[in-house]
Amino acid sequence: MQEKNQLQNTKSPKFMADGMIFGLVNWLILLGYDVEKRRPAKKISNQLFSDRIFLTKSSRGSEEESQKRFIIKSNSLWEQIKEIVNAFPIDFKATFLMRCSKCNKLLEDVNISEVKDKIPPLVAERISQCRRCSSCTKIYWDGTHCDRMRKTIKENLGIDF
Repeated sequence: MQEKNQLQNTKSPKFMADGMIFGLVNWLILLGYDVEKRRPAKKISNQLFSDRIFLTKSSRGSEEESQKRFIIKSNSLWEQIKEIVNAFPIDFKATFLMRCSKCNKLLEDVNISEVKDKIPPLVAERISQCRRCSSCTKIYWDGTHCDRMRKTIKENLGIDF
């Protein structure tokens, strides 16, 4: 499993996404992109926005957003992902499933003994390592769902893990 510090030191792009593309955002986070979801009513600080590229399907926006904006052209989810992957490539083997799908923070490796009481017993018997979100403490492990995600990504993007 990849160490959190190694991921923090990589020069991956950071994004802020509007509500029109939250389905896309979830897949980008699974791939390892740092993407904050912008809720319409939520006021975004200039500091948070200043180091992020704004992802949107809209060509309208404020002046600050237009300075660092990437407009998603396609209406197809997988074509949208291809647009981002082609414009902002990262090392997916190092970043895949390394961010919390709930809050986007980096995951930390955890020995199963530390979280055994928080995961299903059959999972605890089968694995020795898992990951935990450094912020919300959600626990993740490699299961058949990860294999299905890898297969879906390979079929749609041609990325092999």
